[in-house]
Amino acid sequence: MNRANPQQVLERLIASPNDVTAAIAQCFKALVDVAGSPPGSPILVTVTDYTKSPFSTRSRVFGRKALTDHVGMFAWMKFRAAFSISHNARLKLEATMFEANGEIGTTSDESDLDSWPELIHYIHKLNVSVHSAN
Repeated sequence: MNRANPQQVLERLIASPNDVTAAIAQCFKALVDVAGSPPGSPILVTVTDYTKSPFSTRSRVFGRKALTDHVGMFAWMKFRAAFSISHNARLKLEATMFEANGEIGTTSDESDLDSWPELIHYIHKLNVSVHSAN
C-alpha cells in the first residue's frame, strides 16, 4: 500500500459510503480550505523610479479585491496612472509572496503578468522598478 497525502485521505473519506464519516471529512476539508486561503489584506506597492535623478521611491497601498478584478495589463496601467509613470518607461515587477504556511516570504521574485489572476491572491508586496526605455 502506498502512502497518500492528507488531501488524498480527505478525498477518500469524503467519498465514503458511511454518511457520518463523509460529513466529518467534509467539515475537516472546509477547515483546511479556510486555513489555507490567502489573506484579504491590502498589497503594498513600492515604485523605485531610476529614470529620475536622484532616483525616487514611493509607496502606496492597493486593495487586494480591486487588483483581483483586473487582468495583469490593467493592473500595470493602474500602477502607471497612480505613480505617474511614463508610458515609454520599462517596468520590472518583483513580488514577495506568502508562503504555503501563511508566513511572509523572505525573497522577491520576478513576476509574470500573464499569471496575475493566479498570483494576486498570494502576493504580499510588489516592488516595481522603472527604467528608461532604451
